[in-house]
Amino acid sequence: MPVPTAQTDKWLKDALDVDVRPSEIVAGASGVQYSYGENTAQTDEDGGDFAEGSRKNAEANDHSKAYSGYNDGSNPMQSPNLAKPGGFAVRYGIGFLCSKYPKGWNNLEDIAEYSKPNSKFLKAFAGMTKSQQYKNPTKGQVLAEIPKWAGALAKALPPGGQGELVVTFQGHGAHGSFYASDGGEITASQMLNLAKQGEKLRVSTTYVMDACFSGGAVPQFQDHAADFVDKKVDQNVEGKGQVCSEDNHRNAEQLRDQMAHAQELIQFSSTIAQHGDKLNALIQTIEANETTAAWDAAMAENSAIIKLIQAEKVQFGTNMDFGNDPRMQLEKIASAFDTVLSTLNAIKPYTSFDYTQWTGSIGKFQDQISDGGNRIIKLIQQQAS
Repeated sequence: MPVPTAQTDKWLKDALDVDVRPSEIVAGASGVQYSYGENTAQTDEDGGDFAEGSRKNAEANDHSKAYSGYNDGSNPMQSPNLAKPGGFAVRYGIGFLCSKYPKGWNNLEDIAEYSKPNSKFLKAFAGMTKSQQYKNPTKGQVLAEIPKWAGALAKALPPGGQGELVVTFQGHGAHGSFYASDGGEITASQMLNLAKQGEKLRVSTTYVMDACFSGGAVPQFQDHAADFVDKKVDQNVEGKGQVCSEDNHRNAEQLRDQMAHAQELIQFSSTIAQHGDKLNALIQTIEANETTAAWDAAMAENSAIIKLIQAEKVQFGTNMDFGNDPRMQLEKIASAFDTVLSTLNAIKPYTSFDYTQWTGSIGKFQDQISDGGNRIIKLIQQQAS
């Protein structure tokens, strides 16, 4: 017997009321560190799905099966994954593999290996309904193909379903941006804007960026996730039971305050990454020509970073109230402040040491603070569901 039209319309409305997961990003390195392709190498070695494997690597901070120029590996970062298990009806995957660059840039020949038949990288996309890899694309091609694939995926969705578009970037990066093979810059803002366009079509984008300083893109996607959860607080806590009571308002305000503090931590992690990026350039000057002026500039920036961290440590300890939920693991955030301050205060000019560990300690700190923000966002989401 045919389903009545009114019942069909209600079913479709209920299905469409299910929110599309806010798009996310997984970065192979912090905003302060070089990438040696650790995320791709680790995920390929582990086998299985590339997007899910990249998430797990970032959550565990595990690059143990990959070469890195850092003693403990570069620190992968991510925005919070707010998806429910099995929430995607259809999944597509595309990759932008940039191994060749304009004159004056370093080519990245190892990336060319990813697209060879039967490579571990290609096998990691086998579970997706459709996938394609683009070798040495221009900026224009990258920006055109992402919405094209999102549109095609939207047409393939069943009524009320949502899809995941996995977009991978392998190539050069800086300041949270990715550089296509023509040297064209694709910024975090452009990535997020394309993702928001896809969400309107019920397509959630997962970016996996294995590029230097790629963690600089993560805070924008964390803010995007936080905005999504804030709306859930308005709907399900403030408006619980369809009546805005004093208790509802009090509970909602507490969650909003916690979210505001989480976003402050995220913004702080972004600020520290920017200063760490500047310090990295100054360290390169020391390595090229170790002069008094070069050391003075680097140590001045190091002092500025120490002052910023000390101020935020006080703010975290005295003015941020996250309650007493042990799942937030606030002690990890507190410990991260102490560890990085100990490392940076121990730096002495004109001494011989591994310069990568100087900025590496800042990259690890950024990752730890960022992870703390993710935990808080996800716990607020649970309370607002």
